[in-house]
Amino acid sequence: MSDITRTRVPPMPADPGPRTSPVATAVLVVAAGLALGFLTLLGQTALDGEWLALVNSGAMWLLPAFLVGAAMRSEGSAALAGTGLLVAAVVGYYGPVPFVVEGAAASTRSVAIWIATSLVGGPVYGVAGRWWRDGRSWQRVVALGLLGGAFVAEGLARIAINHDPRAGAAMVVAGAAIPLLLGRSGGERVRSLLAVTPVVIVTAIAYELINWAFLNA
Repeated sequence: MSDITRTRVPPMPADPGPRTSPVATAVLVVAAGLALGFLTLLGQTALDGEWLALVNSGAMWLLPAFLVGAAMRSEGSAALAGTGLLVAAVVGYYGPVPFVVEGAAASTRSVAIWIATSLVGGPVYGVAGRWWRDGRSWQRVVALGLLGGAFVAEGLARIAINHDPRAGAAMVVAGAAIPLLLGRSGGERVRSLLAVTPVVIVTAIAYELINWAFLNA
């Protein structure tokens, strides 16, 4: 009997699905950012009390940057998308101020400070979203620590500085829940919760720098 050589056929690559052109993606990201900023402005004119925290929150803006980064195909595109969304959100917020709030005008200093903040937070949280969706375990831990830590830090600031315990406590709980809900294993959830602590410290320092910039610029 003759030997039969078996040839192993490599598996077909997974279909990545339809690709969106870079121009269309950029338009969608900018449109989403403009909408985020405008809806934030409208919400601040309509809501009060604890509900105001939903539309007067840095962490609530970082969440869409995280999510849009998760939808991108590479870390570079995630960084650009997160940055573009947040910069567009600043424009969408401050641009309509004279038309929505009678007698008000956008402060050039405020716009500059928040755009500078967007240039830092946008790429960080955009890449974090990409890491969470398709990164290694340590990358997902860092990503969830960043997102959860942003909410916890802001919640603690609301409790200690703004004297808003209900909204602050809700944000702390949300921040702690993020690693538990989005982690993929028990160990990953625990490590992500531990990663929240250094993020809270760094975020608290960032808040102080932003406050200093508003007071001294």
